Amino acid sequence: MMRSLVPVLTTVALAASLSAVVSPASAAGETCRGVAATISGTGTLTGTEGNDVIVADDALTVNALGGNDLVCITGDTNTSVYGGAGDDVVDATLATVGTSATLGAGADTYLGSAGSDYVTAGEGDNRDTERDVIDVGLGGFDTVASGRGGEENADEIRGGSTLQLFWSGIPTSASVAHAGTGSTFQMIYDNEVARLKIDTRAGYLSTGSGPRLDLDGFTVFTVRGYRTLRQVTVLGSDLDESVGLGWDTSAKVEQKVALGGGDDRLGIGLFSAKSSFSGGDGTDELIAGSRSRIDLDLAREELTIGSGRKAVRTEANSFEDARLASSTVTLTGTGRANDLEVNACRATVSGLGGRDDITAFINTPDGARVECSKGRRTTFLGGPGNDVLVGSAGGDVLVGGPGRDRANGRQSRDTCQAEVRISCEVRR
Repeated sequence: MMRSLVPVLTTVALAASLSAVVSPASAAGETCRGVAATISGTGTLTGTEGNDVIVADDALTVNALGGNDLVCITGDTNTSVYGGAGDDVVDATLATVGTSATLGAGADTYLGSAGSDYVTAGEGDNRDTERDVIDVGLGGFDTVASGRGGEENADEIRGGSTLQLFWSGIPTSASVAHAGTGSTFQMIYDNEVARLKIDTRAGYLSTGSGPRLDLDGFTVFTVRGYRTLRQVTVLGSDLDESVGLGWDTSAKVEQKVALGGGDDRLGIGLFSAKSSFSGGDGTDELIAGSRSRIDLDLAREELTIGSGRKAVRTEANSFEDARLASSTVTLTGTGRANDLEVNACRATVSGLGGRDDITAFINTPDGARVECSKGRRTTFLGGPGNDVLVGSAGGDVLVGGPGRDRANGRQSRDTCQAEVRISCEVRR
């Protein structure tokens, strides 16, 4: 449940005047949270190295510089704020459009606007381990970047269902990341600790045996791993969740994923033979891409990447749909309805029973382009049920099987067996 954020302002020179202030920024542009402005206006506002009170009335840029500054953003201009060093407070609650804020070093506080905000807790490559409190509110499509790889991240981040959070670092006992259903949590894992665990049902993220990030509300998760990451565990809830796992490393990462209830999506890349993937209850989709061949049998619940001695096999259970990208793909469905999509030079797809949708796409999964120097050729077998088969840009064989089927060969010379045929040059 979202909790309202009441920041505690602990500045030095402003402590006496701010400690009792609870009002929002004044629309008059002369005060900020009840404190008289020392700087106000439009255009570019530049503070001092001391403690400033700045009211940006439709200003384009605010450079607060050093000191423990209080900044209020008002009006309908997209304002860019650079907090600089010091424990700053940036209040954009009266702004009607989005604000861009780089808070910089120090223990900072940010209160969001009614528009789409973009907030960076630190500043570039500069170290920022102080605890920032950022509440972008419920309006707009907000983006927050928090933390740095290998360093403690004690930030408290709150937002709504459209928040996109880029989170890095090592959790502390004070770390918080709360948002609404539909929000996105993206982690760039660049820590020395080799283990990462995300448990959305229990509501936490951990790296090893240390403190946990208080994690709540997010339903889209992306993890990109670097350096020493070797083991990842993801446990899902009963919400509809999407998880994407990828590694910028040559080492295969052991992955244990159990998504639980809901209609979920899981995207994977390299993995070790000790890995296992489970979609849980609901209608779930497995997305995989590889430079090596991919064999996925949803009925037998087995996924294989590679061939011969280099093949890596693992369990992939409780998935109803699949999207695969590789030069060579073999994909088998279940006895029930499946949505099966491939991006391959050579592919054999068997739907088995149920009403299946079997499709060849040029770019599937998203961003995983497969180049085919010798063209594309697929064989799609629908099996029992009323199936829909859509071929590739190459010469395809589309066989509907028992039931009333629909086949679309698309480009090149295709062979089809179906009750409804489109772009099929040869009838089988």
